[in-house]
Amino acid sequence: MQEKVTPLKDAYKGKFLIGTALDYPALQGKAPLDVDIAATHFDALTAGNSMKPDALQPAEGEFRFAEGDRLVEIARKSGATVVGHTLLWHEQTPRWFFEGKGGRPLDRELALSRLRQHISTVVGHFKGRVKQWDVLNEAINDGPGLLRQTPWLKAIGDDYIAEAFHAAHRADPKAILI
Repeated sequence: MQEKVTPLKDAYKGKFLIGTALDYPALQGKAPLDVDIAATHFDALTAGNSMKPDALQPAEGEFRFAEGDRLVEIARKSGATVVGHTLLWHEQTPRWFFEGKGGRPLDRELALSRLRQHISTVVGHFKGRVKQWDVLNEAINDGPGLLRQTPWLKAIGDDYIAEAFHAAHRADPKAILI
C-alpha cells in the first residue's frame, strides 16, 4: 500500500507559493505525469520555454499561444498562480526582433515599436489569467558595468527596461511585474 503524501502546496499554504516549470512535452500532452505532479504539489506554475519570445512570436506578427494557453488551463484547474516567463530576453529571441528594415541596423523607434507590440499582444492575450510577469530576464551584467550589453540595450538605450515595464503595465495594470 502506498503512503499518502501531503502535497507541498498544502504543507506551505499561506506561507509562500511552491512553484515549478512545465515545458513543451507537458504542455503538448506528452507528459501527463509531469502535469499530475505539478497540479498536485505546486501552486505556482511557470512555462519553461513556451512564453519566451521565440516560442510566442517566431516571425513578426505571428503569435503562437497554444502552449501558454495550456499552462494557464492547467493552473486554472489546479488553483495555481501563473508566472509568465519572460517577455524580453537577449536569448531565445528571434533575430528579426533586432534587424532593421532592409538589413540596416535596428533604429530606436523600430526597436521600441517591436518591444511595445510584443509585450502588449502577449500580456493582453493573457490579461487577468497570468498574475505575475517576469518582464525581462538577465538585464544586469555579469561583469563590468551595470547593464548587460544586449541587443535591446544597444537599439533603445538603458530606458528599454522602463519601457518594457510601462508596456506590460499598460497591457494589464493588475499584473505583478517582476
